[in-house]
Amino acid sequence: MTLTFPTESVPDNFVSYTLKHQEELPPITWNNLHKEVNWLHVTILFIPPILFVIGALHTRLRWNTAVWTIVYGLMP
Repeated sequence: MTLTFPTESVPDNFVSYTLKHQEELPPITWNNLHKEVNWLHVTILFIPPILFVIGALHTRLRWNTAVWTIVYGLMP
């Protein structure tokens, strides 16, 4: 089953049509930044690396762990 759209409903330049008919968003400022940030993504992107660094700073480095880190880092 294929969908077909009437050609009259699709303008020649869809981007300019959309920009012309879409409401403009307010500018992002320091006062409304917390509302614009996707906090789930911030948590997923920043918490694990921070925990890894804290763990690395509180763990004694052993020879075999250092070698494995280098070997694993060079794997394609």
